[in-house]
Amino acid sequence: MAKYFQVSLFIIFAFIRCLIATKCNAGSNQQIQHCSVLDKNGVLNRLPPVLKSATTIFFNGSAIRDIEPKEFHVLDKVQQLYLNNNKLTKLSPQWFTKLQNLVIVDLSENLIRDVGPEVFRHCPYLRIVNLSRNQIRRFHDTSDDFHNVRVDLSFNPLSDLQIGSVHTLSLNYTDLTELHLKKSVINLYAGHSRISQFSFDFIDSDRLEILDLHANNLSDISNITVLQGGPKYLDLSQNFFGSVSPATFLNLHRLRHLNLSQTIILNLYYGMFWNQRDLKVLDLSNNHLWNFNTKKLHPAMLDELYIQNNTIFKLVDERNMLQSLKKLGIAGNSIFCEDLYNIYQSAMMNGVKIQTPENLLHYEDNNIAGMACGEPS
Repeated sequence: MAKYFQVSLFIIFAFIRCLIATKCNAGSNQQIQHCSVLDKNGVLNRLPPVLKSATTIFFNGSAIRDIEPKEFHVLDKVQQLYLNNNKLTKLSPQWFTKLQNLVIVDLSENLIRDVGPEVFRHCPYLRIVNLSRNQIRRFHDTSDDFHNVRVDLSFNPLSDLQIGSVHTLSLNYTDLTELHLKKSVINLYAGHSRISQFSFDFIDSDRLEILDLHANNLSDISNITVLQGGPKYLDLSQNFFGSVSPATFLNLHRLRHLNLSQTIILNLYYGMFWNQRDLKVLDLSNNHLWNFNTKKLHPAMLDELYIQNNTIFKLVDERNMLQSLKKLGIAGNSIFCEDLYNIYQSAMMNGVKIQTPENLLHYEDNNIAGMACGEPS
């Protein structure tokens, strides 16, 4: 009996030493946190048995430099795998061959330089791939493995992109100068990059919900007309294309939110929003508009209109649109005080909220509710 007791104690202590040696802490709901299971070269190569039943594993911040090709083959139950904030320089398709239940993989804040094709082809339930804040310059995967996946490539020196069908693609703060997508995307975020040219060759553009290209180097947006139907949300702000032809948005009949702020627009044209019956939010702030007539927005019935910080001296509301708005931004223009007072009074009577940024509030000179106004000479 004593011998049996000694053997049992030996097994228990051996198991405890194993956990201590591998530095894994078990959390709730089969979560394994703060694992450090590396050899002296920073290679992850000795996973403890406790990981085999885990559904969520955190290897983040573990200074991992590499992973043995078949090391993750025992993790067939894992759904969330966090490898962020390590020192990985590459991705191997072999790591993910057996991870058929994987839903989320976070590889952000590593040193990965290149992503080749079909790395995640054996992960049918994958929904989120975070590759932001790496050193990725080239991403080539034209398969449909990302059809239902949110892929984040933001904050990379990315200059060469080839990707297949994807649910959500984030390309904020990259080095892309051209963006050419041949397969469908539902949500695209590509702000604060260097994009000067773009093209979309996919035929199912009516699936496009969000297209965000703000703060790039776009000087021409005429080819956006190829997007039949979509998107619903379009942000082209902080580009410098200036002129917008009457036909630019002709095919975007699903558009509900359009941001053209800070694009040096000088004028609007009658009929340029002819197919935007569902347009609810229009931002034309920080441009060079000098004459504004709501008739040019026909037939849209907006909820929000932002035209602040232009050079508008005359505002004509032929459609009585202003009184039906929910929010209006109008400060920072050259509208006469009497006209601005009438607009302000009508807004207050109809429950329209006047949106005035703090930098446009001026109470020292002629103003209406802090909005500067002019007097006839």
